[in-house]
Amino acid sequence: MAKYDYFVILYKVLIYFYGCLKRKIVFSNEEFEMMIKSLVCDEYFEDILKMMSDEGYITGYTQLKVWGGEITNNGYDNIKITQKGLQK
Repeated sequence: MAKYDYFVILYKVLIYFYGCLKRKIVFSNEEFEMMIKSLVCDEYFEDILKMMSDEGYITGYTQLKVWGGEITNNGYDNIKITQKGLQK
């Protein structure tokens, strides 16, 4: 399985937020972004987070389309793993 594969990224994100839930990791936006940027480009990652949110694996993530078609998010610090995400 390639390191850029959807499921590899999905599991890395879920593991990170599971560590936050268990209080083993203190969430750091900079650390999280650095980890992600080493895996994929921003647009692909935003698509993955949207899919994870739509599937119910995470909560607290929203995307906003701004004028000009650019997509922004509300930051990553509101994201939490869900029970469904824990079961994955």
